[in-house]
Amino acid sequence: RASANVPLLSESVFFHIDGQKTRQTQNAILLTSEESAAKSRHYRQKYQIGLIEVLRQTNLKGGLNMMKKAIVNLDNECPRPQSPNLWWITEGLLQAFIDDSLILNKTRLKLFSRIDRQIRKVENKSENLLEDNKLEIRMLTKEMLYLVSIADSDSPEVDAIKAHFEIPESEITDKLLQEEQEDLRGPSDQDYKSIAEALMTEIENIENTLRNSRDDHISRDDLLLAQKQMENLNNLLKILQVDDQSVRLSVAIDLVDKSIEENKEMAEKDFNILFIVLDSIKNSVDQSELAKYAGRHQVKRDKLSSQEQELLELTEVQVKKLMSVISDFVKNNRTPIILKPVDGMLEAIDEGFAKFKVKPAKRIIHGCRLFVRDHLIKTPQTVGETSINLFADIIGSFEFYLETLSFTTQPSERILQFAENSLEELNRLNP
Repeated sequence: RASANVPLLSESVFFHIDGQKTRQTQNAILLTSEESAAKSRHYRQKYQIGLIEVLRQTNLKGGLNMMKKAIVNLDNECPRPQSPNLWWITEGLLQAFIDDSLILNKTRLKLFSRIDRQIRKVENKSENLLEDNKLEIRMLTKEMLYLVSIADSDSPEVDAIKAHFEIPESEITDKLLQEEQEDLRGPSDQDYKSIAEALMTEIENIENTLRNSRDDHISRDDLLLAQKQMENLNNLLKILQVDDQSVRLSVAIDLVDKSIEENKEMAEKDFNILFIVLDSIKNSVDQSELAKYAGRHQVKRDKLSSQEQELLELTEVQVKKLMSVISDFVKNNRTPIILKPVDGMLEAIDEGFAKFKVKPAKRIIHGCRLFVRDHLIKTPQTVGETSINLFADIIGSFEFYLETLSFTTQPSERILQFAENSLEELNRLNP
């Protein structure tokens, strides 16, 4: 089909399962309510801030988890009348990616955008009713079910979907299919990425061994370790048939071998040659086809300093403690005394965000403190379940922002925009 310049068949073309089989736990719904249509806008924002990080390839697992949380909310509160399983199957699909039992490629990434379009349709009740039976929905459901069927995952979400649709057990998994595709077509993007990462890791290991030991001289034990690491690197280069770099590295290995055999300290000029050879190999990887798979031609992302990383971890601890306290508060009949430490936690979180110069966080945290003081502590029983969920979404946004900050110093602005929107809705419900 590729040689004839016609579209390729979808992965699920030979897969046939009825995705409309009704769940016993699912209530019969005739019409999407105004309330659920309004809520869908909020959950779509949550889904999108996770999707952004997945597309940016920064906080991949965190983004998938955020998307899954939004889908769980949609399944509980914003169902599709004629396709009640759509969100549930999406939840299982996302869990399979979280479990690394499915490889995330460009074609599969497009599924997430198709799901986003279906979330948007919940806002329009008439469109939601009329279009649920269209081919688009049935094909989307079929593709997701196919991927769930080949996911080698033990997650309850995946197992429940397989059991409900009576998907037979099979030895066919995504991993096996990828291996067969590699045999047919050669290495995949994922394989090139792994090879490039392995090369850079080996080089960094050698450099660290040489640098960490270098205090006027390198010890014999470290020289033996460097020798073994360089041999491992040379084996990788031979597999890739990078002959010119393999020759250079062989010269460097000979210098190490000579120093070990003669039990003499390596001369400064020979020691410098080792680093010159390693730099040459790194540059070769950066300038090769491998580089694009390793992400080394993407925008360089600044990393946090050790002090910033320590501050990040301390702030994350406070956010997790806050989430735990709120959970205990809900579980224990909303007893106000449980919330006593919350103000101090919010203050510590505020200080952490301030040091990272994240300005929007300050007013959001201030709004949270007012909500806790004026509503959760004073009149806890009058606060609706929706308000509790909105407050949890705000705290979850803080956690997601900090988690993403460990991957890139510039997380998406939409993460805290989502928190601001959640606070606005919270204030509207609790004037």
